[in-house]
Amino acid sequence: MNIFKKIKKTFARLTDSGLSVTLELNSADLTAPINALITVETGKKSIHIKKIFLRIKSEEKISIPKEKLPVRMRRKMKQKFLEINTPQFTEKEFVVSQEEQKLEASQVYTWPAEIHINQEDLSSYNGIYAKHLWLLTAGLDTGKKDIQSDWENFHLK
Repeated sequence: MNIFKKIKKTFARLTDSGLSVTLELNSADLTAPINALITVETGKKSIHIKKIFLRIKSEEKISIPKEKLPVRMRRKMKQKFLEINTPQFTEKEFVVSQEEQKLEASQVYTWPAEIHINQEDLSSYNGIYAKHLWLLTAGLDTGKKDIQSDWENFHLK
């Protein structure tokens, strides 16, 4: 976990009185559903939520080492890699529960979820210079701001 994620998570814990959202995933392939488990630990205060959701996205990342680039490009570069992030191919939201509810203080709640992905979507791959990532996050819609887990990378076969 990089320093920015730690700061973000700490900030979320302070502003939401210790509320945390975590996500557990099983391994997945394009022909079977992805099973997820959303866990919410409430802090010192109870919280009202409007819905529980999962967001999924896929990204393409290309990273070429400086020494593999043409000489004229290398002279201008200060970094060791040329990084290219393409736009997201897929971004979807799945509603796990649309039921408005109150989560009491100092409690742990869990919700199982099942996600189906189109078989036409790309599977994960990690090549020499390129990789295709699938990322998933879980969250709560409180009506004011969404509270989310970190984006979890998972391998899709």
